[in-house]
Amino acid sequence: SSIRVNGISTLLTNLVLNLSPNVARDDLPWAEEFKRGCAHTLRIVQPGEGAHDLEMSEFVKILFFRFNAVVLATIAEGSGPSLVLDGPKTVSRTILAALVIISDEMLELLSLTNLVE
Repeated sequence: SSIRVNGISTLLTNLVLNLSPNVARDDLPWAEEFKRGCAHTLRIVQPGEGAHDLEMSEFVKILFFRFNAVVLATIAEGSGPSLVLDGPKTVSRTILAALVIISDEMLELLSLTNLVE
């Protein structure tokens, strides 16, 4: 069986392609927001020393509110990918990586912190 989801093709295309926003001064607000959204891509980040011992929910909130990043899944030692809701409760040394949606600009800022390696 299949499920029809309006906009899924656009969402998947935007996640796979890495596009520059190319925002123009005369763009309508929705067009500017759309173009900025296209600049977000899937990335894998490794938690750094600053993230260890944080509650997973706190780590996810920091990434979302400070860096506009959405954590989709974590990869823990000895297991495959796990949805954030089903994963460990704290970010420890057993969390090898997190799959996030983030812009290149915010990824660069995030890399300057001790939250990721």
